[in-house]
Amino acid sequence: MVFAFLLSSRHPGKEANMEISVKTEPGRKTVKITGSVNTLDVPKLKQAFSDAERFSRVTLDLTETDFICTGFINLLVQLNNSVPGANQRIQLYNPSSLILELLAITHITGIYKIETFQNELEE
Repeated sequence: MVFAFLLSSRHPGKEANMEISVKTEPGRKTVKITGSVNTLDVPKLKQAFSDAERFSRVTLDLTETDFICTGFINLLVQLNNSVPGANQRIQLYNPSSLILELLAITHITGIYKIETFQNELEE
């Protein structure tokens, strides 16, 4: 698929390796991805979402994400199928325009709420 070659220049010169940081608060979990998500990173992300049903809100912060592979899209579909109320519980935050385009092409935008920094400025 062409999607595997989708790149973003949002953070030029940054390492391509993915880093995950997880922050939990009562009822809320934020998973922040920095760098590029490739196929080998998907199991780490799956682990980060293994307890998603325990939280009323899970935010996937894509602000510093440069690239997502199709395995990431598949994970989002799996979460929707396995986590009760995932489409209400999980939100994606601030993807780059290229990642947002991929999410739209694969119809993920019809499943999950997607917040952008621009949305916040308009409110």
